[in-house]
Amino acid sequence: MSNSTTPIPTRPGRPSLRPATGSAALALLLAATGCGNWAWDRADYVVNRPAGTPPAMEAISGPASLTAGQGAYRASIPPQAGATYAWTVTNGTATSGAGTPSLTFTAGAVGDLGLTCTVTNAAGSVQDTLAIPVHHGPVISAPLVSELQQGVDTASTAAQPGFSYHWDLTGGQILQGRETATVTFLNVPASSAPALRNAAVSTPGQLVLELTATEDATGAAESTTLVIPEVEDDAEAPAGLTYAPGSATFTVGVAIPEILNDSTGGSVASYAVAPALPKGLVLDPVTGFIQGTPLERSPLTTYTVTATNALGSTTATLDLTVMDAAPAHLAYPSPVPAFVRGTAITPLAPSSDGGPVAAYSIQPALPQGLALDAVTGVISGTPLVIAPSSIYTVTA
Repeated sequence: MSNSTTPIPTRPGRPSLRPATGSAALALLLAATGCGNWAWDRADYVVNRPAGTPPAMEAISGPASLTAGQGAYRASIPPQAGATYAWTVTNGTATSGAGTPSLTFTAGAVGDLGLTCTVTNAAGSVQDTLAIPVHHGPVISAPLVSELQQGVDTASTAAQPGFSYHWDLTGGQILQGRETATVTFLNVPASSAPALRNAAVSTPGQLVLELTATEDATGAAESTTLVIPEVEDDAEAPAGLTYAPGSATFTVGVAIPEILNDSTGGSVASYAVAPALPKGLVLDPVTGFIQGTPLERSPLTTYTVTATNALGSTTATLDLTVMDAAPAHLAYPSPVPAFVRGTAITPLAPSSDGGPVAAYSIQPALPQGLALDAVTGVISGTPLVIAPSSIYTVTA
């Protein structure tokens, strides 16, 4: 609270100021001008806050075609800071990642599978959809990921009488079973054959496994393609995600200290949070750190952060509250009116920055006949006496 009889200088226009903390007080100088008249002065400030920007419109990336009943398909959308993600699948089933930028799913029946991803932040939301044709084909059973140079991987399909099978592999080497229902392979390309187990493959990529099933009697062929991400040796899903602090209360208009995280297990590919953080706060999708300046009040809410990589995910919860800022820059309208004994004054309504005002008070008491409304802060009434010049301080 501050008390002063010196008018605060103002500049042309309406400057933008960050709300101050603490209570707000305005000193009114009521000066007798003769015949019971009174005069006072004030300064005016407003706060302009950014409206925020909705998420950018991004396109879903996914397979060009699907096989009915096949699992381990993946779709993704570029991550954005401060956004939440909600996937829906028609004619299929989401198996993991429905609240993250990357979705794993299983295709349904022959026809079309629909993917919809809604990306939301505090300023709005955008949505993209993708339709993918689903056809008949052999269903492949294979590892979800392939570790770089960690032995032999196996893929298979349920063998059907009267069918022949052929496997192709991009990014690796088939060791045996190319013309059978079960194939074994390495994720090291054939060019590394002289040193298969010790080849210097340091950057994970992906394997593209394709199986063609041909009906012997008719020659009709159907194919299934499955993408298998490569991961570092001894890779594992992230685990033990924690945030410090795990519970915090912030103030509207005041930048928060960055909230950091820690986790065990494998490295994290992306982070996502649900529900959306309070307006003005953002989650970095790469580091998982939370930062920003809250722009509006938010009640105590539990937020779930999900850390994900190709092998799985882990979650942590945070309890966050955003409180209103304290009132600031209390002011009353001008120009200065003239108060005349026995004549009702034009009510004086206050304005202030910061949070909403719970109550108003004034010291010392106003001249007889004038009153301050403790709820609205409006000064009104009819002066009944001539009073000497005095300073009255209104506190919100």
